[in-house]
Amino acid sequence: MPTLFRAALTLALALPCAAQQRAPSKASLNSSLCSAVGNCNAAKTRALLAQGADPNNGECGGFWASWYGNVDQALRRANCPIAETLEALLDAGFDPYSGYVLRGALTGSAADVDNRKVLELFIDHGLDVTRTFGYGEKIWSAERWAKQGGHASTMELIERAGKVPPELRKARWQRKRAQREAEAAVAARLPAIEAALKAADEAKAAGKSDEVLKQYSVALATCPLGTGKDYDLKAALIAYVRTLPAAPALSEEARRHFDRALIFLKKAQEFRDYELVVAELNASILLAPWWADSYFNLGLALGKTGDYAGAIASLKLYLAAALDSPDAETVRKKILEFEVEQELAERR
Repeated sequence: MPTLFRAALTLALALPCAAQQRAPSKASLNSSLCSAVGNCNAAKTRALLAQGADPNNGECGGFWASWYGNVDQALRRANCPIAETLEALLDAGFDPYSGYVLRGALTGSAADVDNRKVLELFIDHGLDVTRTFGYGEKIWSAERWAKQGGHASTMELIERAGKVPPELRKARWQRKRAQREAEAAVAARLPAIEAALKAADEAKAAGKSDEVLKQYSVALATCPLGTGKDYDLKAALIAYVRTLPAAPALSEEARRHFDRALIFLKKAQEFRDYELVVAELNASILLAPWWADSYFNLGLALGKTGDYAGAIASLKLYLAAALDSPDAETVRKKILEFEVEQELAERR
């Protein structure tokens, strides 16, 4: 057989094997996930979940029970970041009501204060401590907790959790996680942001206000929303616009997003509805980042979702954009109110 043909045939036969290695089966992923979780390998757990492993798969069988059934042993194991591993599962949609891990955390072993981390993860991911498991047992019972010698601080944590709607706690956790990811993304995008700002400075020196606004818009579109850098860019642009003889004209699209936000605001009944308001106002601000009215309404809408940090930042930008506003003192009091709400929320 000619050498060239033999090499081509060998390559052709090898391709299906290579493709098969690149795409492991669902069962294989699930089996590997069981092993990664059992070894407290948080990084591998996240990687397998990203490839499509099912956090609620049945491949592990009773293994889940044996691992989750004694949470405190895992906590005491050397180099076993159970909280990080569990967080990866919960982020991927693991069902906390399946019982094993939660029961392990709510048994006498939960008297160990270290188990607060595990319970907080469940609560932050929306666990309703007033519910019952699928087989009828109540998730939280103060009487049972007292009999098992549960730790007082953990008991306080669970009792407070019962007073806050699970969806609000889950939304708070998701915001914190999104904020961390956004702040981490700023570094990667910083060169593009700095390039736009340099172009804006050159346009300022040349007296080209339209080009300044364009470059700031580029920087804002590049910068992750809600980050410290995002706030600084908006504050800088607002300060520049105040030096112009007149505010730039508002585009029809910016007004459209603003008007849609007001309609959503009137019809909003629960916090998820206010997320639509927030999305429309952010779209309006991206098109007209100097417009004070958008920041005012965004601040109120974010307050309704429980994002008090975002609400405070938005109202501060409103005050910067509307220095001569007659309601400035009212807005300052609203900021103070949100600061108190934020402090109370952290305690709950």
